[in-house]
Amino acid sequence: MITIAVINEKGGVGKTTTAINLASGLARLDHRVLVLDLDPQSNTTSGFGLDPAAYRGRAVGDALLIENADLSPHVVSIEEPLLDIVPATRDLRGIAHQLVEQGGPIDRLAQALARLTDAYDYAILDLPPTLEIIQENAIQTADRFIIPIELSAFSLDGLTELIKHLRERKAARPDWAFRILPSRVEGFNGATNRATREDLSPLLSFMLATTIRFSGKIPLSQREGRDIFAYAPRSRAARDFRALTHEIATLWPDQIQQTL
Repeated sequence: MITIAVINEKGGVGKTTTAINLASGLARLDHRVLVLDLDPQSNTTSGFGLDPAAYRGRAVGDALLIENADLSPHVVSIEEPLLDIVPATRDLRGIAHQLVEQGGPIDRLAQALARLTDAYDYAILDLPPTLEIIQENAIQTADRFIIPIELSAFSLDGLTELIKHLRERKAARPDWAFRILPSRVEGFNGATNRATREDLSPLLSFMLATTIRFSGKIPLSQREGRDIFAYAPRSRAARDFRALTHEIATLWPDQIQQTL
């Protein structure tokens, strides 16, 4: 199972949008996909048409409170074939404090997800911009990282520090990898886009070829609780996420593909 964390310590850069539509895209390519919503805002959960409040007491945080964590009872199947989710609730914020009181275990999510290795081809983790104990669990767990960024000066703040932190944390895992995803790109801001890409030139080899352009269809699809492929399959957003899905599936193929 390939475990991909969608991470950035800045909010509003498209982490949840990326997690929802990449997961849906991979499932549409006949991969078995599990999504873990690790953000107390629960936007990934509601983005798949679920009511987070309905899962109080049986969400991802409740599993992590137990020393020998087991995610299986918390997995929820949604309407889309091959795609499951472990939902989040707003209780996750309080649960993060409880985890710190337990000594701050950072390997609990990894141990829990390891039980499901044979059940899925990909696990997609949607991370919060804060809640360090949750984010550190996800970093410990993932072997691949997608960092969505907006092409603006402020969006680059902290990017170098984040990458440095990932490199330090994953030093014992030589097979880990990360890629940067330009997200919410506005075509009419050509000068800003070019300037920001110049600032990113030292990281050019880590940039994904796919760019996710700004689209009003995306928030509408999330409001309806549907992925972009179901909501607006002919939109440019659907084309962009279709391209991202194919790029990720080629760049980081699952174990079945690797043995072909």
